[in-house]
Amino acid sequence: MSVVVVEVVDDDRAHRRVPGDRNHITWDHNVGWRVSSAAFEDDLDGVSIYLEKILEVLGLQPTDVLIDHAGFFLADLGVVEVRSLDQCDLDVCHHPEQDGDHPCDPAHGLILGVPTGKKGNLRARRKLAALARWIVGPDWPPPPEATV
Repeated sequence: MSVVVVEVVDDDRAHRRVPGDRNHITWDHNVGWRVSSAAFEDDLDGVSIYLEKILEVLGLQPTDVLIDHAGFFLADLGVVEVRSLDQCDLDVCHHPEQDGDHPCDPAHGLILGVPTGKKGNLRARRKLAALARWIVGPDWPPPPEATV
């Protein structure tokens, strides 16, 4: 089966699976539970995401990214916002998974350009986390330290 790679347009949305633990989700007194910078640590090839426009073509919903991933949440980022982050030089590309069996694999993509140096890496990850908005987020009560 041949895989078609498409250009990612600026008005697309990128969806990121976020593990449901306190390493990847943090409490913010202003907004409640939010995605932490740890949720954007990249693999060797980039930060995995799923592209909404391709999900739509496949007849899938963004929440389908969570199929077979119990305990995960789903965050959303605008492609144009990712590409426009100040001093980050990030890009979003379509990178379909070819060896998996998840229904969303053809919509897989990557955020590219997260620096490898510790300072630049953390700065880029913090900026990505600040952009992220929940599609499916935690409904946990505030942590005990939030009421102090």
